[in-house]
Amino acid sequence: LRAGVAGPPAGPAGEPRDGEPGTDAVSFVLDAAEWGQFRVWRKATHPEVSVAALMASAAYRALSNQGLPMNPEGFYTLVDLRRHLPKGQQLRPGNLAKSVYVAAAMDNPVEVGVALRHLVDSGRAVPALFAGAASAALGRHSEPAESIGGAQATMIFNSMLRLPGADHIPWTDRDTARYFTTSFPVAPNGISVMACGVEDKVHFSATFDPRFVDRNTMRLALDELQDMRALLEPGSAM
Repeated sequence: LRAGVAGPPAGPAGEPRDGEPGTDAVSFVLDAAEWGQFRVWRKATHPEVSVAALMASAAYRALSNQGLPMNPEGFYTLVDLRRHLPKGQQLRPGNLAKSVYVAAAMDNPVEVGVALRHLVDSGRAVPALFAGAASAALGRHSEPAESIGGAQATMIFNSMLRLPGADHIPWTDRDTARYFTTSFPVAPNGISVMACGVEDKVHFSATFDPRFVDRNTMRLALDELQDMRALLEPGSAM
């Protein structure tokens, strides 16, 4: 996709149920031992593929395995644009992130990894940020996602495996400490999955509108991420 051009809108994960628009979330924690085993497996099996790409593909498979009709051709992710600031300004505090659509075969973690690397290296999110700002200033609005048809849901996946400052949090009990992170879907009928690394664990959360996605279904999908190695084995996706 060209810079500044949005990807396909998130379609409904199912027929919408009655009720007011809302946001729900489920989460679970991958403990240090499980996370360590995954990293050892990744180093031996897919050393050329980023952890973020592997997790994104695993999340797609987990959602699909629960019968959710996911878009198989790409996903949205946030890109931190501070890396493109002048030297000495790249660690400035604040939010300078842009949501960008990544076109890739979601069932293929290698292709997802290549697409993510190209996204970062090309700096495609930079002109997309300014194009979005210009459109907002001119009062231009894209067509509401709710009015666009389609039976598939485009996943939003983000990860922060090295969270600055987390080491200085004065936990009262590190074994039961939890750090919740969420990101809103790109549309009411989208699904957003986020992974956050804290205390050698990974906290996964999924955010969704309960009118479109059943909470128990989402819980089962998220629980599958406890064994990402099994999810990423060839033929594991339904």
